[in-house]
Amino acid sequence: QDTLKVFQAYIQKMGLEGKQLTARNRAQSETIKTQHERHKESSSTIYAHCDTIEKHENTIANKNEKIKDLEEKLKEALEKIDNQRDMITNLKDERLKLENTIDAMSSEEASLKANLAKVTQEGGDAAKMADIHKLEMESRINDLTSQ
Repeated sequence: QDTLKVFQAYIQKMGLEGKQLTARNRAQSETIKTQHERHKESSSTIYAHCDTIEKHENTIANKNEKIKDLEEKLKEALEKIDNQRDMITNLKDERLKLENTIDAMSSEEASLKANLAKVTQEGGDAAKMADIHKLEMESRINDLTSQ
């Protein structure tokens, strides 16, 4: 943001300098015309002043082009910043979804572990019951065979 403000201030300064230079050039042009009428100066002096004015105008035109280029670059940079902000927001949303998924999976894992422990306990109980039943049957068989 600070860089943007500095950049905008620089562009405004360049525009102001261009306007000031334009105003100076116009004033110089008027002075030259007045002097020509009053004093009928030599044409070489007038042409020299005109060349200077033309150079200034070219300088102004070049600065104006640079300002337009800088404004375009600034606009592109702002678009990139907006796109990056959107991308960051999307990534934050995606992160939140992933965290919620992880939380849900953790809850499911805990539930599965509890069910596994329950099933393991039930399986152990069933094995004990089978052992007891086996012993009872063997005892009955022994009783029957011994009679």
